[in-house]
Amino acid sequence: MENHAAPGQASSTSEATGTNAIHSHLENFKQGIEKDEFVLLAQPVHDLERGHIAAAEILVQWHRGRTNLLPGEFLPQLEEDQISGELDFYVLAHSLQLLHESPGGRSSLLPLSFNLSAQLLQSHGCVERITSLVEAFAIDKQRIWFEIRQELLQKSSADLREQI
Repeated sequence: MENHAAPGQASSTSEATGTNAIHSHLENFKQGIEKDEFVLLAQPVHDLERGHIAAAEILVQWHRGRTNLLPGEFLPQLEEDQISGELDFYVLAHSLQLLHESPGGRSSLLPLSFNLSAQLLQSHGCVERITSLVEAFAIDKQRIWFEIRQELLQKSSADLREQI
């Protein structure tokens, strides 16, 4: 049976099923956190001027059963639902824990870079929460880099800009 969709609508049953599956996964975000379904990946950050790897940017994918979701497939919905800050903190905490537990990890010279969402940065006690986490794992603060979009900094309060 053919699927004749109007322009802008899913053109096949499999696309509609895929969209429904993504929404279903988003509804189970907290369950995904509890089951450690989020997989951390390190992407090299190259210093083009000096010609070497300067840091590792920590990225995340969601491996839910047989479905592997890339950030573009779930992050926009998490941002819309105002829960992307919870994922940011999960990524930061798990990355620091892995670094802390790895042989020679804490003394490695390669900084880690993290993307921070508006939800995390605007949450009460954000700076203290992050600082406590970094200190709990005894990680040198100079080795932790944060990526914050410029428009977020421009819109944020003077108090938050001062803390950062």
